[in-house]
Formats: sequence, C-alpha cells, structure tokens
Amino acid sequence: INYSTSISSTTWLNTGDHCSWTGVTCNDNKEVIKLDLEDLGLTGVYPTTLNKLSKLTSLTTDGNSLTGSISNSICNMASIQIVGDETNCPNGFGTSGCCAAVKLATPSVYLDNFVAAHSGSSDCSTLSGSEANVCTFMRNKANHANVFSTYSDDFPYEGWLQDRSILARTFYTTSLAANNPNWLNTANHCIWNGVACTGSRVSSFTLENVPISGPYPADIRDLSELATLSLSGNALSGFIPDNVCDASGIYVAGDETNCPNTLGLSGCCDAVRLTTPSSFLSNIVASSNIGTSDCSGLDDVNSNACAYMSNKLNHDVFLEYPDGFPYQTWLQERLVLAQIFYSTSLQNMNPSIWLSSSNHCSWAGVTCDDNLNLTGLDLSGLGLTGTYPASLNYLTSLKSLTTNGNSLTGIIPNATCGMNLIEIVGDESNCPNAPTVAGCCSTVITATE
Repeated sequence: INYSTSISSTTWLNTGDHCSWTGVTCNDNKEVIKLDLEDLGLTGVYPTTLNKLSKLTSLTTDGNSLTGSISNSICNMASIQIVGDETNCPNGFGTSGCCAAVKLATPSVYLDNFVAAHSGSSDCSTLSGSEANVCTFMRNKANHANVFSTYSDDFPYEGWLQDRSILARTFYTTSLAANNPNWLNTANHCIWNGVACTGSRVSSFTLENVPISGPYPADIRDLSELATLSLSGNALSGFIPDNVCDASGIYVAGDETNCPNTLGLSGCCDAVRLTTPSSFLSNIVASSNIGTSDCSGLDDVNSNACAYMSNKLNHDVFLEYPDGFPYQTWLQERLVLAQIFYSTSLQNMNPSIWLSSSNHCSWAGVTCDDNLNLTGLDLSGLGLTGTYPASLNYLTSLKSLTTNGNSLTGIIPNATCGMNLIEIVGDESNCPNAPTVAGCCSTVITATE
C-alpha cells in the first residue's frame, strides 16, 4: 500500500509497530482489523492485496483519487464493511454491490445510472417536460448534499433516491412547483412538509388542503414502504392508481373525485372527502327506497329528504371525514330518519331536536352502538301526527322501536314487524296485533292507557 500509493512515509513504513501507523487498528493479537485511509488525498493504484489482511472487518478509502476498482477478493471478504469512492466501488445499480457506503463523484456515474433507470435516460436534454426537470434535479449530487456529505454505511441509498425521485416527479407534474417552489430542496426529503419516513424510507405522504392541481401522481405506489397516503382537499385530476387501491397495509384518504369508491363496495379510500355537489351522496339517495337522486319529481316527503341528504353541509361528519367511519350505512340510516321527520309533525317541532347537521346518533330518541349503527328509536310521547313511517326496515340494526303516545295513522308495515329480534312498543291504533296472537308489537298501549 505504501509503495502503490502516495501515502506519506512519515506516518507509514517506519520502524514502529504498524498497529500505531495512521489509520491502522489492530486487535489484541496484533492483527489488522481496521484500515481507515479516508480523505488523505491519495493517488496511485487501489491496493489489490488487502484480502491478505485476513482479520480485516472495516476498510475506509473514500476521499482519495485512487485508480481501479476494489477487487473481488476484497469485496468478498467475510463480514467486511467497505466505504469507498464511487470510482473504486463496483456497486452496480440495483445490487447491494461491494461498498456499504459510497462517496459519489461529481458528476456521478451512480446517479446517472439511477436516473437512466427511472427516467429513461440520464441525458436530460433528450427528455421532455417535467421528466427533464426530474432528471436534472436527481443527477446533481449537490441537490442531495445533506445526505451524500455523510454517506453513512447503513443508509438505504438506492431506496432513498427512488423515493426522492417520485416526490420530485410529484413536484414537477403538479402545481407544487409553481405554488410551493421551496418544497423541493436539498434537505433530506424525510423532513419535507407532509413527508414522514421510517428507516429513511417514505412511510407517510400527507399533503392536505395545499391546494395542488394537476394529475394524481401515477407512480405513488413505488414508494414501497408507504403506509399512509392523503392528498385530499386538493384539485388533482384522475383516479388514485389501482396498484395503490389494491395494495394491503396502506391507509388512503382522498377527495371524492380521486377515490374510485363504488357504492356498496369498500372501494379504494378508507376516508373520502366529499365534493359539492357530491356524486356519492346522490348515489346514496338513488340506491335507497326513493329510487332517484332527482329530487324535483318526488312527493313532498321524499323530495325534502332527498334535498337534505344530497347537501354535504347537512352532515358535519364530512368536515373531518374520519377514517374507519361507516359512511354508507350511516348515511342510509340518516335518510330514513329524514323521511320520518318530513312524514310526521316532527318537522314542526324545535328543529334542533332532529335533522340538524350533527351526528344523528346524538338526536333525541336515537341510540347507536359503538359502531354507529342505529339500534334504538324512541319517539314515544311526542304527540306526533302524520303517517306511520314506512321505511323503518331500512334501519337494519334496529332492535328497539317505541312509538306509543302519538297519533300516527296507518299500521306498522309488515317489513318492520318482520325485522330480526326487534322489540316494538306501539299504540293500539298502529299495532296489527290480533286477539290471542303475539302479533307485531311486543307491547301494545291501548287508548285507555
């Protein structure tokens, strides 16, 4: 090593114990276990006989100008950690390579190879539009200075660069570049606004209410460690990619215009921010016993219920669109309550009792379980007039129904009477209970009572 490089003979190859020479560390048996030649500005040929240091476990040769690649015999040494210059490390893109950490050159062949793999070419002049900008940003080592100035030996360089290129592409293909020009910068992207990492890989990408316009990022699934994705409150066009929707273990929140959530299916998004007007709300109404989302051609009861349900402002829950919320079931039950409201004299009472914009589980007489399913409805003693509600069977989790003490007309429908495990307390005039027959109502309140 002394004679093949420009290392100073004043610190090497003297009569003293070589375990005390600059950069040399030995074990208790005087065997060389570590060789640190970092930033000595060495010239000459990369040493080829280092594998003869049979106990060597740490080799650091970056920050020099040595020629030639580290030989296979050195790369293949058992348990060795090598840190070297890009010009010496035979680290092929897409492989773990020889060096645990690589100091990149300027320009960098490694970055060029990376860009060529992800953008199609490392010659940015041959690329067009936003991809040329991504290429230019990623090729320049100075744009990644805060990482490649330290290049620790346990850093996931290739994965980190891949995540960074996807974020750069999002920046240049959307209005982030125009509206938030400082979002893309030389700092580690794990501290960029809306980005969080686990083990230096992007695990959360959340940019809500920025707003951003442009196409929904097409390669977002290539953030291979992504666990949380929320780009809601923006004006992105197009659907969230299928490979994101189909992936397991990713929590997705998005705008209704981007979430391909079909009524009756769980869909792509765990939480959906509705638009105004909302096709999701319209589909809820159309799929109900109303049968259409065109409120204009309906009778008064259903027309009013239709209009109420179609307006996002009537449902405060969508101000936050919490995850894990049973949107579809909750809305279908809310529609039934709206029909009850408009078909009876409830609409003439204090409007704060019912049909406010709050969660209906807090309305007077309404009981829900921990999953927000409506399980109990108590309308007793309100002196209600109007028609006995016909759509109560759509409250599929209803177990307790109390409607006595009112002046409702009509018999409780068979569909309601036949609901599984339901307990009904009602007025004699509504309960179709024949003498000696259990009938519909568990308890019948007679007129004298």
